[in-house]
Amino acid sequence: MSTRQVVYYGSAGMFLLLLGVAYALFMGRGVRTDTVALQTPNPADPLHATYRFGAHEVTLRGGVGEVSGTTTRFTVRSVGDPVYGDLNDDDEPDAVVVCSYEAEGRTTPCLLLAMHAYGGYVGMNALMLEAPLSGAVVRHGVIELQTSAGSATYAAFIGTRLTLVPLEQGERVLAGRVARAGETLTVTPCGGSARSVAADSPARAAVEATYAARLLEDATSVGMFAVVVAREEGTGETAELSVGRVVAAPSREDTCTEDDRAAYRASLLEPATAPTTTNSSVLRPHPTPLPGGEGALTTESLLEIGGTATPTPGT
Repeated sequence: MSTRQVVYYGSAGMFLLLLGVAYALFMGRGVRTDTVALQTPNPADPLHATYRFGAHEVTLRGGVGEVSGTTTRFTVRSVGDPVYGDLNDDDEPDAVVVCSYEAEGRTTPCLLLAMHAYGGYVGMNALMLEAPLSGAVVRHGVIELQTSAGSATYAAFIGTRLTLVPLEQGERVLAGRVARAGETLTVTPCGGSARSVAADSPARAAVEATYAARLLEDATSVGMFAVVVAREEGTGETAELSVGRVVAAPSREDTCTEDDRAAYRASLLEPATAPTTTNSSVLRPHPTPLPGGEGALTTESLLEIGGTATPTPGT
């Protein structure tokens, strides 16, 4: 091999070595950047979290956020302080934020949910409503919403979304204890009497599966606390409950509160005539499409227990 060839190949080798070093440094920088991004903490305050409004993400700053694009402009404002409570059975304080959505000179009531995860809050989807809210409270893994008209309705974290709890004709949301004796499955609503679960209930299988899972966690348990959607069938002592959905079933022991009993007594005074697929004649998803082409958030089927998904890290 000639000297010229040695110099040539030596130079080419040095060039490839330098190229490899530069590539390694560049890729290493990318890996380090990605690692830092994954380690970026979620905000400690839900009023500084990022939420999904249709195809857009809105980051709140002190409860206020906006999108100012060329074709889409809107502002989101929190109304009052966040309400806290565990919504996915992980014993962490998730946050519910009542808000207003302002666009094109109109203001629409809305609801936000931020799940507590990885030391901070991860914002979920926005729920647009037709009627303004006067308050919200989290009990037994379910959000109870009060409208300015004084009516109550319910929302929950189902799978990975915030959604209203749908009610069919004659159904009510009941919190209470579920027990089993042989083949008889009963629900005792807070403030009410025990009722057998009808064999043809749409969600009987879901109730039985959840009950069995609770027994596996605690073999000494003689029942479980749950929030169900049910319709009473029959009258008197022979009346049964047709359970349409299991909304929540906290794994930790839960008990009836006076608010639960008051809610049950109030439900008995009101005719259970909710329209199909909505949970109140006053409060329901707003029909106006959200920006980005996504329509109004509609209610979903709740034949299984909701609120078990874990949010993804990072914002």
